[in-house]
Amino acid sequence: MGVNPIEPFRFITMSVNQGTGPVTIKLDLKNFDMKGLSNMEIKEVTNDWKTMIIKAHLKQLDCEGDYSIEGKVLVLPISGTGKCSIVVKGVDIVATLKFSEVEKGGKNYFHVDSFETDITPTRSIFNFQNLFNGDKALGDNMNLFLNENHEEIVRELKPAISKGMSAGFIHLSNQVLSRINAKDIK
Repeated sequence: MGVNPIEPFRFITMSVNQGTGPVTIKLDLKNFDMKGLSNMEIKEVTNDWKTMIIKAHLKQLDCEGDYSIEGKVLVLPISGTGKCSIVVKGVDIVATLKFSEVEKGGKNYFHVDSFETDITPTRSIFNFQNLFNGDKALGDNMNLFLNENHEEIVRELKPAISKGMSAGFIHLSNQVLSRINAKDIK
């Protein structure tokens, strides 16, 4: 069907930009793979084909790729470029999709206009290699600091993470929906 794979789900590029509050960072990710989405447990779905709300749970999501980061986390500066891995465990997810109906070739199809995600992990484990131009002591301490303060960091970054992931999930959703006539779904 010409649909990108969900396992792993790859973001060629994704940006997480948080400009205010205790966490102000510009994080650019490239070739960022998310592994574990195929194990998602759907808890509840409501849908009227204007708005769909999906509540789900993931035991674990493993992410890795290339990164570039600049900014501050709580009171500490952070900078670096290299490889990263992020593991999130016990993730509760609420995804809200907004739809419109479009006509193409005399047929109607649903189109995802927006895809917002609210993620709440019980644990997040960050590993950014080559922080502070490869200063191992500073990099190890920053990774330790990030992992010890994961709850506050994720809480502060939620809106920026949702916005960053939105484009990839909209694209995948519309790849699927553009191949199925709306009347065959209703």
